[in-house]
Amino acid sequence: MKKYHIILALISLFLLTSCSGKHKDCLDADAFGHCNQWKGQEVSCTERVLGMCTNKGRQGK
Repeated sequence: MKKYHIILALISLFLLTSCSGKHKDCLDADAFGHCNQWKGQEVSCTERVLGMCTNKGRQGK
């Protein structure tokens, strides 16, 4: 059963690290791979905490 857990952990680690790459149209991404600014688009979120936008709904300020 120990081998199964090690193999499962290695596969999970591989999937987590391989999916966090930056997209080619993304100009700025955080450590998790979430794009903060796309090519040709205006930045809509200026305040982020742990990858989540905290200034949503305050567009006029």
